[in-house]
Amino acid sequence: MADRQIVVVYDTKEGHTRSIAEHIAERVHAAGFEARVFEASAPPVNLDGAAGVIVGGSIHVGKHGKHLVRFVKTYREQLERTPAAFFSVSLAATRTDAEHQAEAARLVDEFEQATGWRPELTACFAGALPYSKYNFLVRFVMRRISKKEGGDTDTSRDYVYTRWDEVDAFTDSLLGRVVAGT
Repeated sequence: MADRQIVVVYDTKEGHTRSIAEHIAERVHAAGFEARVFEASAPPVNLDGAAGVIVGGSIHVGKHGKHLVRFVKTYREQLERTPAAFFSVSLAATRTDAEHQAEAARLVDEFEQATGWRPELTACFAGALPYSKYNFLVRFVMRRISKKEGGDTDTSRDYVYTRWDEVDAFTDSLLGRVVAGT
């Protein structure tokens, strides 16, 4: 049933982008499609016959991961032949002011320039601050950055800032394009 199959590919460091990809897959399944979820660093993925593709990755040190960039470069032609969407996960998208939203959008633009892929649909999702998954140095640096930005600094717990209704609306938008094209 490939014509009812949506492929979700993600790249993650601490695991939050995987959580978003799995949430998207659940939404896809609830809409009556089959969802296949792959990590960008996994073995080759066959996108032929997929009704749609959703690709996503997190920002670390101002860039999307090399596995995600490599995946998109490798599969760009297939991504351009099917309804496809891209989501970026960052702490910049956590803040809703114009400056931070512009920063999140700039990171997506840089990804598009690096890969040559211009997805028909993009979104910037607020990420997470998983202090418990950081080593001492990263936890220290992330706490300082968060403090400077007026964010959460209690390192004894993790914070999830993702607005799940935005993830759902993004997913529904791609599904609408898939249905309209069939």
